[in-house]
Amino acid sequence: SASQAKTQLLSRVSHELRTPLNAVIGFSQLLLHERTLSAEQRVKLEHIHKAGQWLLAMVSDLLDLSRIETGDLTITLRPVDTEAVLHEALDLVKTQADAAGIALLIDATAGLPPLAADEVRLKQVLVNLLSNAVKYNRPHGQVLVRAHPDALDPHLMRLEVRDTGEGMTEEQLAHLFEPFNRLGRE
Repeated sequence: SASQAKTQLLSRVSHELRTPLNAVIGFSQLLLHERTLSAEQRVKLEHIHKAGQWLLAMVSDLLDLSRIETGDLTITLRPVDTEAVLHEALDLVKTQADAAGIALLIDATAGLPPLAADEVRLKQVLVNLLSNAVKYNRPHGQVLVRAHPDALDPHLMRLEVRDTGEGMTEEQLAHLFEPFNRLGRE
């Protein structure tokens, strides 16, 4: 009964969040068609639009929690434009990075082939890694995203997120994969 109650809660929360998010996305789309916007306003509005779409995808992921429990979650692998996903993920953390004076850098092989991935899940992982790299960095540090075909298997892609933060101790590393454990860096 607890699992059923959680599923109902997630469904209700998802529905309640979708309505205002759809308004944000819809109105930002309408505003993007305005001819009177300056280039700076257009860029900011595009960030709002992309962030709204990203939040809507995350709300959909709330429902995936119940699907995981029932074994109904599907991962949809399809060719994904690797460079586009990297840039979209960087765009979603750019405001956070700018506020902290963190430089976002990308080092990617030119003309990367498409990546067989679930685009939403891949972007979610990248945004989480990038957000943490910014959050736990030093003031005016850097975050570097690297994307290259794997040296041993050209059918695989190597994606790395590196930052100039202080790193973790051996003790912290031992607890790295504990859910919601911030390792003393709240």
